[in-house]
Amino acid sequence: MPSFFYPDRIGRSPVPYFSNRDELQDIEQRFSARSTSLRVMTLVGLGGSGKTQLELKYAWMQKNEYEVVLWFNAASMEALYGCLERVACLFTGMVHPMIQKSRATETATTEDSTQNTALTLYQSRHSKDIELIKKELRRRQQRFLCIFDGADEPSVIDQLPRYFPHNLAGDVIVSPRRMEASQLATEPELNIEVKGLPEESACELLLYQAGITQPNEHETRKAEEIVKRLDYIALAIDLAGR
Repeated sequence: MPSFFYPDRIGRSPVPYFSNRDELQDIEQRFSARSTSLRVMTLVGLGGSGKTQLELKYAWMQKNEYEVVLWFNAASMEALYGCLERVACLFTGMVHPMIQKSRATETATTEDSTQNTALTLYQSRHSKDIELIKKELRRRQQRFLCIFDGADEPSVIDQLPRYFPHNLAGDVIVSPRRMEASQLATEPELNIEVKGLPEESACELLLYQAGITQPNEHETRKAEEIVKRLDYIALAIDLAGR
């Protein structure tokens, strides 16, 4: 059975430049042994600390180990619902007409419903999406990785476990900002705190974005001062160098 990678960018280098960092090795090490049950890892860190790049880089580097990689935008429940529908359509191949028909019927129903009833139907239809995804994962019996990116809202964090493919052997990565989301990890060692870049990697990123390939001593010292002021946060350094 062929592999399935979503989004398409998994399968080739996801970022033009990736700064070396210990967290990538931590992910590799803690997911290195295959498991017979679902493992959930949390990457907790400030916005701009590079969590998304870590997830995509790991998925790309391990593309020969995972036959299925699914990515979900978990920034809000609306974003997650939209991604669930798209993944279900693409992943299962033939379900799109059925989903469209179901959506049209439910939309007509909700027009005359109360707000609470509409919300219940809205959640119900997307429960069907995740069940389709789980069913396909079960049918394929392939090693999978599910990435839930940007799960920062408390409401999303509370509801997210219902969308995990429980009772299946595979790996899940969740990338929240809130430390309390670390409770989603299935084992304490699967909770990784994403901090700033190491100073050397931070300087290399800044100089790369600034187009300086062979920095002199003054440029190197200046880069060290800048990344220190930016607390070694990857996104801030990336933007400063442009």
